[in-house]
Amino acid sequence: MRYYIGTSPASPYLEHHGILGMKWGRRRYQNEDGSLTEEGKARYGYGSLSKNSDYSDPKKLAKAQKGWQQAVNDNYISLYNNTADMMNNGAIAKFNKHWDKVKIDDVDKWNKEYEEAYFKSFDAMFAMNAYRVFGATPGSDADAIMKEASDILKENGIFD
Repeated sequence: MRYYIGTSPASPYLEHHGILGMKWGRRRYQNEDGSLTEEGKARYGYGSLSKNSDYSDPKKLAKAQKGWQQAVNDNYISLYNNTADMMNNGAIAKFNKHWDKVKIDDVDKWNKEYEEAYFKSFDAMFAMNAYRVFGATPGSDADAIMKEASDILKENGIFD
């Protein structure tokens, strides 16, 4: 065993004790539900405070889209689970009620169309959730995308 008088040897590992004034576990740009604050939307390149709101420069647009996609990817599981909860809390029942009325003689064809319509509806609801939490994809026509998603859900009996 070695003894050191007065000083200790250099530590073999790096220690970090935080930044003065920093609050542990708090995120500046994200709400508790995972959605971005207005400052977060501006930081990642979209929203009303965004410095990249003028997408005439392709590099700014690409950067904004990359930031938006990264935010969605980071929160994909919570968005997916939220969408699944919405489907489980009444949307599937409405979907099934609508598809009980669809008459197709060929059972295999009915099953295929049912499955395609379900996944299309789930994707539309996922897109609406992503829009609700993160706003529109930079450079996209959000109104057209949300109208298309809404039309898909109406077509399949989920929205009245």
